[in-house]
Order: sequence, then structure tokens, then C-alpha cells
Amino acid sequence: MGERIGVIRITVNSFLFAIKLTLGLLNNSVSVIADGFNNLGDCASSLVTTIGFHLSGKTTDEKHPHGYGRMEYISGFVVAMLIIVTAISVGKSSIVRILHPEQPTLTAWLFFAQVSHI
Repeated sequence: MGERIGVIRITVNSFLFAIKLTLGLLNNSVSVIADGFNNLGDCASSLVTTIGFHLSGKTTDEKHPHGYGRMEYISGFVVAMLIIVTAISVGKSSIVRILHPEQPTLTAWLFFAQVSHI
């Protein structure tokens, strides 16, 4: 069940990333671009979590007599690192935009992209 939900989340977040990145770049909006990268981070963390679900569900073998349950901890660590990298990237873009401001344009599509969160 967790693997199936992971695949759905990967698909939806990939779609939202593409839409928000496109609209953010077309309308010169850092907040929408950042939100798109948030969706990309969600997509990556869903991928890691889905792989973690798959691996932790494996049965014991000679090399791993206690099973693969620790994969959940490793998956959580990788997700945390992805969040940190995304935060640093968005922070850097925000600082650059503060130092060199540009006027964004607000369109109906941009508004829809900004309010569509999963």
C-alpha cells in the first residue's frame, strides 16, 4: 500500500513541479519557483520513502538475519538531507532576488499555481 501511494505522490508532485516552475519562470516569481522546487523535494522524498518501503519489506537472508527494517531510518535521513539542500537553494535564490529585485507579474495561472498545495 505504501509503495502504491508513493508512486501516486511522485507522479502528482512531478506534474506540479513542472507547472509551477514554468509559471514561475514565465512570470518572474521566485515564490512560485520555490514552491515548485518544494514539490520537487516532495517528489524526491516520496521516491526515497517508496524505495525504503520496498527494501524494509524484504525478508531476512544470510547477510541480514534481522531483516531490512533499518532502511526506514536511512530513508528518513536521506529525506532530511534533501530538505536541507532544498532550503539552502531557495534561501540563496531569495537573497539574490532581495539584492537584485525584479517585478513579478500576477496572472490567473500564477495565482492557481500558488494556491494548489498537496
